[in-house]
Amino acid sequence: MLQTAGVTADVYVDVVILVNFVMDFFVLWAAGKLARIQTRFFRLVLGALAGAAYALVVFLPESSFLTSLPAKLCCSVLMAVLAYTPL
Repeated sequence: MLQTAGVTADVYVDVVILVNFVMDFFVLWAAGKLARIQTRFFRLVLGALAGAAYALVVFLPESSFLTSLPAKLCCSVLMAVLAYTPL
């Protein structure tokens, strides 16, 4: 439960993971199509799972380093490597 300025909101982790996974998947898929990069469905799923897992960082206490720009860039690079680097 998040509480800000006297207003409370319930946040469901499964919904956060699912929404982030779907959005990350479609962003990776669209970027691959625009760049004409051949990739497999499984590789896109791996990249999207990495992004969905990183979305949970928001809920960690004292996660200032993980929410910094270098950490976000590292996560983005990891997602791209998982999705597009040939095995």
